[in-house]
Amino acid sequence: MKKFKYSLNKLLNMRLRLEKEASQKFTDISTKIKFIDNNIELLNDLYKKNAVAQCTTRIEDILRNNYSTYLENAIMYNKKEKDKMQDEYDFRFEDYKMKKKGRMVLEKLRDKEYEEFIKEQDKEEQNFLDELSLNMYYKEFENESEDEEEEEEE
Repeated sequence: MKKFKYSLNKLLNMRLRLEKEASQKFTDISTKIKFIDNNIELLNDLYKKNAVAQCTTRIEDILRNNYSTYLENAIMYNKKEKDKMQDEYDFRFEDYKMKKKGRMVLEKLRDKEYEEFIKEQDKEEQNFLDELSLNMYYKEFENESEDEEEEEEE
């Protein structure tokens, strides 16, 4: 019996590799965004704690205000970075979806080609069995004819 060989296997492997690369890039940008979200959350917590802090001297009040300004700027900077990365995140997600779709198309084609291969193999096997049974029938028929001829001769 023949072995199934998919004609577009190299292309499928290439698309699978590209999909894995796209998935890795998507995962990387997701991790960066999650890290920035955690930074923003931490900075917000620090800002809230600083806002309720009690100052007893004018210097402590100035330091608290400067620290609040620093935290506000850091929060805004992180939010801008997240917005920039969000565009890349969307792009990477769409890229991953397209590459996955391309791979799945090739896999469906492979599955259809395999089904056709199986059908063809079944058909060839059935033809072989039909031919074998037909040959067996003719041999039996010939043997019966020879036996009848021998009986007539006697």
